[in-house]
Amino acid sequence: MNRIFISLYFFIFVAVAIVTTAITSTSVSAREVYNFNNNWSFSRTILMNKNSKQVTLPYVWGAAGSNEGIDPLYKGTCYFLKEVMIPSTFEDKKLFLRFNGVASVSDIYINGKYVTQHKGAFTAFNVDITPFIRISEYNSILVSVSNAPRMDVLPFSSDANIFGGIYSDVELIVLDNNHISLSHYGSKGVFIDTKDINPNNATVETTVMLRGDSNTVIEVEAQLFGQDEKLVGTQTRSVRLSSRGEGKAIIPIIIDLPRLWGGVINPYLYSAVIKTKVSNRVTDQLTTSFGIRNIEINDNNKLLLNGTLYPAKGVTVKQDRSMVGSAYTNSDFKEDTDLMVEMGVTAVRTMGAPHSDNAYGYYDKAGLVAWVDLPLSADVSYSGKGFADSFNLKENGREQLYEMIYQLYNHPSICFWGLFNEISSTGDDPLDYIRELNNITKSKSPGRITIGSSIEDGAINHVTEAIAWPAYFGWNRGEVTDFEIWIKQINQKFGGLKSAIAEYGAKGDTRTISDGTEQIVKQHNKIEGYPQTSQALFHEKYYTILSKNPYFWGAFINSMYDYSNGDDEDGITAGFNTMGLVSYDRHTKKDAFYFYKANWNGYDNFVHITDKNSIRRSSLTQTIRAYTNQPTAELNVNGVIVGEATNIGGVVEWKNIRLKKGENVITVSVDRFSDMAELEIYDKL
Repeated sequence: MNRIFISLYFFIFVAVAIVTTAITSTSVSAREVYNFNNNWSFSRTILMNKNSKQVTLPYVWGAAGSNEGIDPLYKGTCYFLKEVMIPSTFEDKKLFLRFNGVASVSDIYINGKYVTQHKGAFTAFNVDITPFIRISEYNSILVSVSNAPRMDVLPFSSDANIFGGIYSDVELIVLDNNHISLSHYGSKGVFIDTKDINPNNATVETTVMLRGDSNTVIEVEAQLFGQDEKLVGTQTRSVRLSSRGEGKAIIPIIIDLPRLWGGVINPYLYSAVIKTKVSNRVTDQLTTSFGIRNIEINDNNKLLLNGTLYPAKGVTVKQDRSMVGSAYTNSDFKEDTDLMVEMGVTAVRTMGAPHSDNAYGYYDKAGLVAWVDLPLSADVSYSGKGFADSFNLKENGREQLYEMIYQLYNHPSICFWGLFNEISSTGDDPLDYIRELNNITKSKSPGRITIGSSIEDGAINHVTEAIAWPAYFGWNRGEVTDFEIWIKQINQKFGGLKSAIAEYGAKGDTRTISDGTEQIVKQHNKIEGYPQTSQALFHEKYYTILSKNPYFWGAFINSMYDYSNGDDEDGITAGFNTMGLVSYDRHTKKDAFYFYKANWNGYDNFVHITDKNSIRRSSLTQTIRAYTNQPTAELNVNGVIVGEATNIGGVVEWKNIRLKKGENVITVSVDRFSDMAELEIYDKL
């Protein structure tokens, strides 16, 4: 097999001219990081023939605009190849490749030799390539990537697309032999905990994982800085590595008069600079941000951040958007975060799987409390099951849990670890496994709350510290009024649990028009599409019920953005889930977005007329509705003032407004803020 593979490599290099990369480096400091995104060849076949193409990472298949002839629903294997010159200055250095996101099973080969495999689409991994690299020569890096579902890799059942490819940055990290470890579950090797908080001081404990030469003494220095870049504390520890070249430094530092990470009100961040020295020579340096905060749910089922009530106005999100799929840039993460902030969101659930590390960096800065899911999730594609009692699957779940915890450890925004999502107890019972995951999480990640999203009534609800339920009454079953009845039943049966609404929502397709629809269109009732008006009315009713029944510590709308779903077959929405409050391309904020902005955002004054995309209508008598966060608004029809309406729950409304045939200009104004719509009235549409 090895000979065959080496032969394939020879074929690759003689069959196609591959763009090569040379790293320019005259000297190497303690740590050098090189971006490895450019000059990759991509192919659906290992032969890398003339049909292969040059790509720049991040790159995935299956996303609109990047398929290049590949079926968008293709689940299989593709190949990425790069050739790079390694300079002589890297002699006697440790070389690592860091893959920040590859979906979902990847095999790495260097110069035709097999190096390692990583199983899991949503976490990073570091690869020590030192033994495989040839200095002062060109080296080939081959990455085999498969997004095919596997019964030994989480998730094997999901309602969202997993885009195959390398969807985040690849980096070459050049290190001294004695360095901060990159071998601890793909993390950066530095973990910061707050051990004690009071108004006068806080004890911050920094743990640094170390690797290096056997029995070497490494001096580790931690410097902590405030947001104003002023030094607030420093401490040094010396550690002798074991005979295997491993060690750990634990460095406590007391910060006087600590500034707390206070969510959206005051998301204050500190930074830590960690240096390692051997014989007074700096061998490594790393910087990470962190926050000081305390999160809890009290006995009254209220979420408290630093002892203060924190309303969790939540949304769910997936790392998925038009044209790029999961291959986000920093500007994509920023835009998604900014839209949530504009709507007034205070909490976000990265549903079904952890997102890229950069996402939580933006949540840290925005002050959004985050719930991060392990991809132990079920879907109808496997009869509602997402768990199998197999050794390999359970081992992969543990590995992904450790990677999720340690890679995202220092983000203050992450307050919840989600351990399961809608797992069924039929067939293989996941209860004991979930208990094991919960015990691991509590021991490895103190200061965060474990949670699960449940669809059952049994013991599974009593494992994690908090529990949440999906609620879709009036959408996929029953009536909206059943939601209030269900809340009372939950309160009676599970009143002692710390519970929330895991997800709720209804579809709203920006391409669907209506003739003044004032009814909620249920799932599958109207396969040609779901009007925005229907979606907005659904949310108005749910919001009213939740406001009247403040039992839950939080509720999460599914979802903030439309996302792709190859199994969705609802007519015009086929291939997409349109439950988002913002369109898949982020160009359209749907009516429901403005309804929540009217109720959640009290500082950004605005008014928005609803159902503006339904320009043509058949009735001369119309109800004009708008959303605003102002007390009153004024309606003007064809230049004539109709009158004011009072804001009730974010809604201003004028009924029985008589329009003329043909074109009508509608304006709703609040002081210097206004919105305009043009409606065309015809006898027959």
